[in-house]
Amino acid sequence: MLFIIVTILHVLAAAILVLFILLHAGRGGGLSDMFGGGMSLGGSTVAEKNLDRMTVFAAALFTVTTISLGFIIKDRDNAPPPTIPTPAISIPASPTGDGTTNPTPNGSPVPTATAT
Repeated sequence: MLFIIVTILHVLAAAILVLFILLHAGRGGGLSDMFGGGMSLGGSTVAEKNLDRMTVFAAALFTVTTISLGFIIKDRDNAPPPTIPTPAISIPASPTGDGTTNPTPNGSPVPTATAT
């Protein structure tokens, strides 16, 4: 259950991280130019600073989930295998007529000699 939750968080963190990185400024501007605020004179806008903070948070979450998944998988590999009880196999026995029984592998009756 924990493995599934951490895996979902990991995938979400990866997708959000990719999105935030793609929103960052390239050579031409970035988030502020995309939405019409391209009049900054060399300084970063508030939106870009917030984008930087969110990107760092997403990267930290991605790192934590990566390390957590590593520990979870390591613990899963070191766990002892589950024990499955095996039922006792009994071979049916057929009477021989003298009070003893001789087991046969397929359960068929043991042929007996008849006195004539």
